[in-house]
Amino acid sequence: MCLSYCLCLCGFFAFAAGFTISAISISFLVNGDEHIPGKYGSLEWYAWLPFACGVLVMFGAIVSCWCAKHDKRNACFDSIFATVVFATGVVIIAAGGIVVVTIRRYMHNMVLKSEVTSGLEAGIGGKQQEFSDFMLGLADGCCSTFSIPDCSEGFYAEDAYKYCYLDSDSYETGVEVAFDAGDAYCGKVGLPQACESSSVHNFLRVNYDYLRQNVLPAGIVLVTTGCLLVLGACYCLDCHKVLKNRDDKPKTYDEFAQHLHYGKNHQLVMA
Repeated sequence: MCLSYCLCLCGFFAFAAGFTISAISISFLVNGDEHIPGKYGSLEWYAWLPFACGVLVMFGAIVSCWCAKHDKRNACFDSIFATVVFATGVVIIAAGGIVVVTIRRYMHNMVLKSEVTSGLEAGIGGKQQEFSDFMLGLADGCCSTFSIPDCSEGFYAEDAYKYCYLDSDSYETGVEVAFDAGDAYCGKVGLPQACESSSVHNFLRVNYDYLRQNVLPAGIVLVTTGCLLVLGACYCLDCHKVLKNRDDKPKTYDEFAQHLHYGKNHQLVMA
């Protein structure tokens, strides 16, 4: 049964989801260099989109709860708010999914495979190989001991592992990001030791362990939050439809009398 307190509960979860999105966004904007090298995006308008979406969802949730509590529902607002929440949920699921897939699959494969990049699958739209080339460029930029060649020229071999890059643009981007980030990223715990050991595998392993422990949970939270937003939006739309049908339904005499506080058994006396 769709009641006002159910809509308030839905609004509360939407507010919590919006707050979570904004908090994660602020964390990455403020401490981006500690998680991802080269904090280029923090100065661009699109870097603030997650924060803006979170604030928008929180504001809409507050207004929605107030309207439900005071029985001041507005069909137009309900529909727009539910649509915005649904769209935000889909975007958040996609963003969290990218984080999870990149770390749990792409980065994990790089650590396990004996040949990188030539031994990797392309991934969705070639993203796995592009990400691999970027990480190899990052390794080369942070560690002067590496000299990773193009795959057409051979391999950088160490023990059981072989490394080369396929896409020069992705590789060079990684090198540039490493130079720009400097010690903020390359000096992170474990990376200097990996550079001293002249081991690309150790460099990739340190990155994988760090991302898995510190960034992957945020990706999982985003996916969960996005799912809650999508389900909440669908629920709100369903409740709105039920309530609208109930309000549009012609009232019987007893219902009309009860609404006027006359009681169900009151008989209207016609003059």
